[in-house]
Amino acid sequence: MGELFGLISHSIYGALALVGLFGVYLWLYMAGRIQQKKFRNAAQAEAFLDEVTELLKNQDYTGIQELCDTPKYWSKAVPQLIIIALNHIDRPVSKLRKMLAERFEREIIADFEHSISWVNTVVKTGPMLGLLGTTSGMVESFGKLSSTSGSGGDPTNLASEIGLGVLATAIGLMIAIPMTLISNYMSVQLGKFQDSASDQLSVFLDELELSRMDEKS
Repeated sequence: MGELFGLISHSIYGALALVGLFGVYLWLYMAGRIQQKKFRNAAQAEAFLDEVTELLKNQDYTGIQELCDTPKYWSKAVPQLIIIALNHIDRPVSKLRKMLAERFEREIIADFEHSISWVNTVVKTGPMLGLLGTTSGMVESFGKLSSTSGSGGDPTNLASEIGLGVLATAIGLMIAIPMTLISNYMSVQLGKFQDSASDQLSVFLDELELSRMDEKS
C-alpha cells in the first residue's frame, strides 16, 4: 500500500505540470481568438461601418459582401454575421436581428464560454491534485515513520519527504490563483467583445432599415 501511495505522490507532479500547461494553452487560445474576432480598435470598427453605410445607401449588397470577404475583415465576427444577414436579406429587419443574435451566441460566444469553463476546471483541478499529492505523500511518510520507529531509525530524516508532499498543495494553489484571475479577466474581455459586436450589428441593421424606408419612399 505504501508503494502505491508513493507512486501516486510522485506522479502527481507530472499531472500538475500538465494541468498548468493546459491552463496556459487555454489562456493563449482565448486571447488569440478574441483578438481575431473583434475589431482592432474603435476606429477600425467605425471605418468599416462607414463603408457599409455608404454601400447600403446605394443598395449595393454585393459590394458589402465583397468588403466583408476582404482579408482585413474576413476573420472578424461582425462582418461574417453581416454576410449571413445578406444571405437572408428578404427577411424583415426584426427577424434578421433575432437570427443574428442567435447565431452570434451559438457559434461565437458559446465557443468562448466553453473555453472559460475549461479554465474553471483547471482552477478546481489544480488544488485537488495538490491535495491528493500531499495526502499520498503523508501516508507514505507516516508508513516509513512507523517502520523506522521500530528499528531505531531517526524519524527526522523523513522531514524532507513530508515537505515534498506538502509542496504538491502549494503548486496546486500556484496554478489555481493565476488561472482564477485569468478566467475573470477573459470573462470581462468576452463581455466587452459581446457588447461592442452587438452595438455594431445594431448600427448595420438600423442602417439597413433606413435604406429600405428610403427605397419605399
